[in-house]
Amino acid sequence: MTLFHITWTIVMFFIFIAIVLWAFSKKRKHDFDVASVIPLEDETTDENVQSQTEKFNG
Repeated sequence: MTLFHITWTIVMFFIFIAIVLWAFSKKRKHDFDVASVIPLEDETTDENVQSQTEKFNG
């Protein structure tokens, strides 16, 4: 059973390292930069514009 735990730990460690390398690779930087500003973008849907107009017009 100890061999199983050692093997499992090593496999998980290499998977973790692969994910870290993937996340910090220069190929992914643009995608993450785009995704980082999504919460800051203004939503300009027709419903949102219409509800804002109704609030200001009374």
